[in-house]
Amino acid sequence: MSSRGSLRRLQRVGRATYSISLPKDWVARKGLRPGDLLEILEEPDGGLKIAPLKAASQKPAYTINVELCKVSGQLSRLIKACYRRGCERIELVAISGLKSERITEAVEAVESLPGLEVIEQTDKRILIQGVLDPSMFSVEDLLRREQLMVSTIFHQISEFTMSRSYELIKSIKDLRKRVHQVNQLIKRLGLAYLQRRGRGERLSLRSPIHAYQALGVAQHMENLARSLERIGEELLSLSRKKIRLDREVARALRERVEEALTIFERSIAAFLSANFDQSMNAISEAEKISIQGLEKAYIGRVVERPELLAALTRVEQALIKVVSESSEIAEKAFDLFIEKETPLCMLKQ
Repeated sequence: MSSRGSLRRLQRVGRATYSISLPKDWVARKGLRPGDLLEILEEPDGGLKIAPLKAASQKPAYTINVELCKVSGQLSRLIKACYRRGCERIELVAISGLKSERITEAVEAVESLPGLEVIEQTDKRILIQGVLDPSMFSVEDLLRREQLMVSTIFHQISEFTMSRSYELIKSIKDLRKRVHQVNQLIKRLGLAYLQRRGRGERLSLRSPIHAYQALGVAQHMENLARSLERIGEELLSLSRKKIRLDREVARALRERVEEALTIFERSIAAFLSANFDQSMNAISEAEKISIQGLEKAYIGRVVERPELLAALTRVEQALIKVVSESSEIAEKAFDLFIEKETPLCMLKQ
């Protein structure tokens, strides 16, 4: 068949189906027989791509020359980029030998990516392989899982203000790492959908806008987790220095944390349901919340304790960031809402 393609006439089959014939030489080269499955994928430009299911399921593989990774963190970022690209096999090579710091960097990167494992390692080569099928997960389920972990971090900080249990704060770092892992998997699935629209139903993605905004929400939740981790570190530092929060200060801080949690959960609910009213309510609450007054709630009690006042000011700044990220999540629901074409906002024909 010519590289310029060939013309085929569209045929109607039954009342709701259309077909075209396939070039005989192409079918022969692919080793196809009647009854074999073909995958039809819509391309970004609106065209259709037809491929044998076996070939279509193959994932890209990458080889990374570790000797060219001169800067710390570069190798880790390349591994994560390959993962998000949908790669199932990554080979790290260094002809002169892998240095210990690069081996450590690679292993830590793999541990942060769900479904990847080091399956072979020599002094000059590391082979990384995917061990699970990402299509087993839906993006919506993963967003809910990420939400649950972020909410758990909120609750642990809230409980710490009254219980002073160090274990609550120490476990936040592990939760934040798990949030990062889920975020990486969501990015992988979102990019897979944007490359092959036919996967949308399996991934619970309805459109490119939905995929793009889901990626954004996942990142907002990771940013939230980082800010909450900083709050936990501040509180843990105070405890280690034996600087105690009196009951009134602890109660005021707990109230602010729970206010921020409420806004976060309302924002996520608004996004997952693409609900206009819920989005507006979450944004309105974010604008009204008196986090800016956090320091004033303590000023009479901590004014003579500068170290405590400085720590609480940093906590306030982190909470402001938390509420801002939550508001951004609620904003993204509007893009999904207009896709529904309600009487409030309808696409003009």
